[in-house]
Amino acid sequence: MIKQFLKPNWRKILLFIILLIFFIGLKRNIRLGDVFFTARGYPLPFQSSNGAIDNLISYIFLFINLIFWYLISCFIIWIYNKLKKKHA
Repeated sequence: MIKQFLKPNWRKILLFIILLIFFIGLKRNIRLGDVFFTARGYPLPFQSSNGAIDNLISYIFLFINLIFWYLISCFIIWIYNKLKKKHA
C-alpha cells in the first residue's frame, strides 16, 4: 500500500512540479524577535532576502520542502483515484 502510494507516475510528478514552482517561489516576511526578513520557501524558509542559500540548515529545509510537496502530490492523486473509483 505505502509502496504504491509513493511510487512515482506522470501525474504525481506533474503535480509535484506545479506545487513546487508555486510554493517554493512564494516569498513571505518572517519575524524573529525584532528582526524582519524576507524568505523564500514554504512550509520551511530556505532562502534569505539576499537571494543566497546561506548554510547547511537551508539545504536541509529545502530537502524537507521537496519531500513535503511530493507527499502532498501523492496524497492528492490518491484522493483523486479513490473518488474516481467510487463514482465509476
